[in-house]
Amino acid sequence: MYAAPILAMTNPTCRVGGEVELNAEPGKTYVVTGKLAAETCEVWVQDAATGAEVTTKVKSKGTK
Repeated sequence: MYAAPILAMTNPTCRVGGEVELNAEPGKTYVVTGKLAAETCEVWVQDAATGAEVTTKVKSKGTK
């Protein structure tokens, strides 16, 4: 996404929507992360300490 919404009219964008199930453990920190690229757009949650993915990825078509 862009800070100025008008930029989305002339630049590539993608939207990812869906649900993930997270069994959060007390005392742990999690990070929502993703990949925005020409071939795919993905979002998932990972463990902040280890970087391990703790949910499935939600995917959509890429930006091309």
